Parts: sequence; structure tokens; C-alpha cells
Amino acid sequence: MKRLLGLLISLYMLGISHLMNGEEFLLDVLENMESEDSVEGLKAKYALEEYRKEFTT
Repeated sequence: MKRLLGLLISLYMLGISHLMNGEEFLLDVLENMESEDSVEGLKAKYALEEYRKEFTT
């Protein structure tokens, strides 16, 4: 998970998210990862569930 977070931060710092705000960018990345059938996909799914519980209620 630390590696994933590091990658996301690196992409954000490189300015790849200039078309969206940071939160939208990270959510988009997590939603794309969620569809993968891998450990990272499961972690992304869990992260999205936690985010939605915390910030969308």
C-alpha cells in the first residue's frame, strides 16, 4: 500500500492531475485500480469504501 501511495503522490507531483483537482485524480486512479483482479485492486476497493463512508455520508 505504501508503494501505491508513493506512486500516486509521484504522479500528482509531476502534474499529471492538472486537469482535475487532486481528490478527483486520486479517486479516478483508485476506481481504475479497483477493477483489477489483484491484491492492489482489493486494496483500492477497500480504500474507496472507507473514503465513501467517511466523506459521502
